[in-house]
Amino acid sequence: NLDGSGRKTVLAGTGKEDQRTTSLLASRDWKYLVLKARRDTANPSLYLIDTTNDKVTQFDSGEGDFNLVGWYDHNFIYQQTKQSVNFWQNGRQLVKSYDADRSQLNQIDQSQGEGSNASYAYQEFFNFYILNGLVSYNTAWSGYNSNGSPYDLSSKNDSIRGVQPNGQNKKDYQTFQTSNTSFIQASLSG
Repeated sequence: NLDGSGRKTVLAGTGKEDQRTTSLLASRDWKYLVLKARRDTANPSLYLIDTTNDKVTQFDSGEGDFNLVGWYDHNFIYQQTKQSVNFWQNGRQLVKSYDADRSQLNQIDQSQGEGSNASYAYQEFFNFYILNGLVSYNTAWSGYNSNGSPYDLSSKNDSIRGVQPNGQNKKDYQTFQTSNTSFIQASLSG
């Protein structure tokens, strides 16, 4: 209970949890909780806790890390960065949602990459907000060239992007030529 009464253990710790990377986020109605924790492996996993019956379900795991964005109704949105995927490969970063009512995991975006280990360009996602049924975030391209000269990013665009929590209607609301953009600063205003 929110007043501290009626405590009970829903999920016992394993002793392998890391206090710096363990997080617990509740849906607005407190029906569901998402726990990010390293419990039995070296990498964290995501668990759904249904507060109506205390059922715990692991719904995503793997190498890399999870950046928890938050809830929209009963859809949980997060970003995963896979360290085993090279910068020049597609899918190093993934934006995902988990529909707790339907037990459905959705990939709603993935980063792009190109080149090789000596010279490459890669896309990253940041500045996440959830607004009126829309997940809003920024995309940005960076480059690397082992010979010290800049990677040609003239054909790339950074953007302000939005997508529904179920992955539908992804749209770039504003684009900026990467070669003319240093960074995109975002802040929530009401």
